[in-house]
Amino acid sequence: MLFRSSMTQSVTAAYFPTVLLRTHVAAHEAIRESLAAELERIRTEIPSSPDAGWACPVYTTLMRESGLHRIEAFRTLADIFLREAVAFAEHKCVDLDAQPLAVHKCWLNVLARGDSMDVHNHPNSFYTGYYFIEAPADGTRLILYHPAKEMGFSMPVIRDTMLNQEGYTCLPRAGDLVLFESHIVHSFQLHDSHREHVNLGFTVGPA
Repeated sequence: MLFRSSMTQSVTAAYFPTVLLRTHVAAHEAIRESLAAELERIRTEIPSSPDAGWACPVYTTLMRESGLHRIEAFRTLADIFLREAVAFAEHKCVDLDAQPLAVHKCWLNVLARGDSMDVHNHPNSFYTGYYFIEAPADGTRLILYHPAKEMGFSMPVIRDTMLNQEGYTCLPRAGDLVLFESHIVHSFQLHDSHREHVNLGFTVGPA
């Protein structure tokens, strides 16, 4: 992406964009109903297992059960996850014959009021995604951070533009799916709704 100046011959180019795929699954209500019993079973039988570095309260199966895509009840969603990852890769002109893709992990996240999810990323994979089963409008937001934020400082700006954004805030709705490259650091803000926020996280890597 090029930004040309009308006053000089200089050109400002964006060579390393942060690319985000966002789609909406039309059948999300039927999917939610079909998963209700399995999600209840998981929450009853599997204790929360957040990353050891997280200090925030949240229910997640991330460290204890991240193979939900292998369970029959999640098969339809797993196929959707892979389909969207392939579309994402095609947009980036990835040679999928040389590097086919597969869903590597899938886990459950539930945020009750007062919960949040610390800043993190998911190494050893190409893409990270979230599918939102329940997403109250007054609830948590997903925040993606510009890699430069890791330097620990930033410059003041007059206005926000595509060239100086330090992050992206996503307010999801039920049925939304977002996908981005796995090096991107992200978090979920404090959930302030009386209704739970429920999502499935997943990663995609080499088949």
